[in-house]
Amino acid sequence: MEYLPTIGPAAWTHGEQLHYASPNTDLLGLVVERVAGAPLATVIAERLWAPLGAERDAELAVDPAGAGVISGGFCATLRDYARLGALVAEGGRDIVPADWIAALGGDEYANQWWLRDGRVTARGIHGQCIAVDPNGTVVAILSSWPHAEDERRDAEQRALIGRVTG
Repeated sequence: MEYLPTIGPAAWTHGEQLHYASPNTDLLGLVVERVAGAPLATVIAERLWAPLGAERDAELAVDPAGAGVISGGFCATLRDYARLGALVAEGGRDIVPADWIAALGGDEYANQWWLRDGRVTARGIHGQCIAVDPNGTVVAILSSWPHAEDERRDAEQRALIGRVTG
């Protein structure tokens, strides 16, 4: 929490350009904890993971102060990530509001999901990906790229998703 105020303002005005920044996601996790009055891991477990029918518990890394590191510390099985993608493909199934699901991806990024190649996509560091095609096909990929960003591997992954969703 002490780190967030040291970031300072962006060099552009809000809405002028897209700039993903992990600390914003971590701050969102802190807001959820404060509003729910419970640790983020508990909120996710009770309000998403259990109703989703997840096969395994997910894990959430925490910082030294005990705050959830949602920007890159959420760990789950491939099958449960696929279940999350199916939840999106099925409009939220009364677990997540349908209007929130409908807004995913926006023009490029909204509600923590990206719009890539016409698919609503959740992206994680080092290549993790859940892609939901408009036809309802879900592709979930767990990977461990050696670097957080890799243009070649990203292009290969996008091509693979395109072949799978046809």
